[in-house]
Amino acid sequence: MIVKAKDNHTDPMSIIQVIKLKSKRKFREAIVSTSNTFGTNKSTLEVIPFKAEKYGESSYLIDLDKKLKGEYGIVVTNPNNVDERITVVSTFSIK
Repeated sequence: MIVKAKDNHTDPMSIIQVIKLKSKRKFREAIVSTSNTFGTNKSTLEVIPFKAEKYGESSYLIDLDKKLKGEYGIVVTNPNNVDERITVVSTFSIK
């Protein structure tokens, strides 16, 4: 798959994450972190390893090491972006 970024001068492993999503009826989820009054933290985030190479001027060609059936999400962060409040997750599935 091809992932677009601001440019492709950055190590893709530092700005791209492929995560496995848990499928529940019409919803897909990945719990990054939960906390309770006793300080117990829990995360179900499963990060999938991948290989990447430059593609064009500002994209990466992503090859998943695990080509398993399931629902996945791609998160691309921008270290040069001033406003990181919005997280965009692009989803896809492998059947």
